[in-house]
Amino acid sequence: MDRAINGLEALELVEENFKKTCCDKYYKLIFIDIKLPLMDGITATKRIFEVYNDLKSRGKQQLPRLTVVAVTAYTDKVTVQSCLKVGMVDVLQKPVSLDMVSSFVQKYLQPESR
Repeated sequence: MDRAINGLEALELVEENFKKTCCDKYYKLIFIDIKLPLMDGITATKRIFEVYNDLKSRGKQQLPRLTVVAVTAYTDKVTVQSCLKVGMVDVLQKPVSLDMVSSFVQKYLQPESR
């Protein structure tokens, strides 16, 4: 598990991770706050998927399916739609508890959902 303190750092961590040759360590699930400094989570997610899709199209087929979940206190329709539009699959509403995170991990990392 890795942690970024801003959107730019999150993007850099993902780019670094996807360039590894060892496929059992690739990120499969990313939780990203949509209100991050330097680069917001929506922009970072859009860029993350651009990098992911570029690598897949250039032959890095061993990359696993990538799931991105928004973390936010803002769950109005416009915000949720903005998250879904860039490829996020769900929204984890703040305040976040360990049980909530655990539930999302189980939901999105089950063998049949990969």
